[in-house]
Amino acid sequence: MKLGAITNGISQDFETALKTMSADGIEYAELQFIWDTEICHHTGEQNAEMKALLEKYGIRVACIMKHVLNGLDVMTTEIESDAYQQQLSLLKKSIELARYFGTNITRIQPFSKKNVVFGDGGAEKYLSGYNKSWSRFLKRLEPCCQIAEDAGIDMMMETGTGSYIHTVALAKKAIDELGCSRLKILWDPANCLYSMEDPIRAYELAAEDIVDVHIKDIRVNKPLASITYCPLGYGEMAQYTQTIAELLKKNCYDGVVTFENPAGGSELDGWKQSVAMFKEIFG
Repeated sequence: MKLGAITNGISQDFETALKTMSADGIEYAELQFIWDTEICHHTGEQNAEMKALLEKYGIRVACIMKHVLNGLDVMTTEIESDAYQQQLSLLKKSIELARYFGTNITRIQPFSKKNVVFGDGGAEKYLSGYNKSWSRFLKRLEPCCQIAEDAGIDMMMETGTGSYIHTVALAKKAIDELGCSRLKILWDPANCLYSMEDPIRAYELAAEDIVDVHIKDIRVNKPLASITYCPLGYGEMAQYTQTIAELLKKNCYDGVVTFENPAGGSELDGWKQSVAMFKEIFG
């Protein structure tokens, strides 16, 4: 399998991150924050410097990791609003950068989380706003899907703990109902654990739609709304990682598996603590 890293998960200094990745045999980079600036907000000269450094260390770009649509409220955001249109512009910019850096994948993280999307038996009245958010969500994703279709770029939704799409089940439902061939899933099984989604069943539900996988280990205390990052093998993901790797290999998964959010001291310290195990399991 192709192994990757989010560069700012190692260092905000791009060369330090790439040098570390190269030394550890990690060949794919996800571009999110570089030199303390989020991707899509660098100058042309900075983008050229990134490209030169990538070539210097033999690292390929897996995807552009801009937080498109992140944090917007699906119930109050209108398509014609300035806030939404600015996000569409950033999506287009992320697609330009995907082409510039030689990848076919960009990320969106659409809208803020709603704890209850669907209610029934009276819960729709008191907890889910009569289930109106789902149709609004789909409608507000349609322009993004059209942009991705027109560009021929895969646009992946991340299963984020604070995102409207916080499980594979919701992501798969959105893909099926929107019918967009370019809408894909960035699967973070640790994030989904916080929503009590079983990683193995999640993968079996939507394997064909997953184009990127993030791996980290966590401990969850749901009653206290708490997540603690920990080294690989020391959290609740430990019971699943080997099986996930086996399923990916069995299905000839062709995407990148990325080690994310290493725990322990600095980002670089955390990386060194777990990268060997990450390579052993997924390499």
